[in-house]
Amino acid sequence: AGLGKTTLAKKLYRHVCGQFECSGLVYVSQQPSAGEILHDIAKHVGVTEQERKDNLEGNLRSLLKTKRYVILLDDIWDVEIWNCLKVVIPERDSKIGSRIIITSRNSNVGRYIGGDSSLHVLQPLDFENSFELFTKNIFNFDNNNNWVNASSDLVNIGRNIVERCEGLPLA
Repeated sequence: AGLGKTTLAKKLYRHVCGQFECSGLVYVSQQPSAGEILHDIAKHVGVTEQERKDNLEGNLRSLLKTKRYVILLDDIWDVEIWNCLKVVIPERDSKIGSRIIITSRNSNVGRYIGGDSSLHVLQPLDFENSFELFTKNIFNFDNNNNWVNASSDLVNIGRNIVERCEGLPLA
């Protein structure tokens, strides 16, 4: 937790969603309900309220079969929920080019869903990159050179905070 998985995935999603006919960003949670997730996906990608009431799974599957879509499923904790969702989500068709992006704190979930080749594991930042990110976000410094004019106490406090965060940008 705290590596920035969701932040990175949302940034990627926002960057590419305009290239797809429909898109959806859905938060999964630790105790997910497949029905609620499918409802959220359907709502985002354009399944009407009446179609969702009449036949949620069938209408969602039909729409996704004919549209080029990108869906971000944020924070999948285990594979059981994916097993429920994949029954409705069509298998990837390279001709259409649809994509599913997932975030998970469990790399085995990513391996199970997409295999090793589609897995991107985030690593903690090294001290220098952590310190640079810290100074940009906390003090609005454009680079570490601005610390030259800062008091030594402030520099030490900043460095201590960064050390305690152990490379986790969101700690």
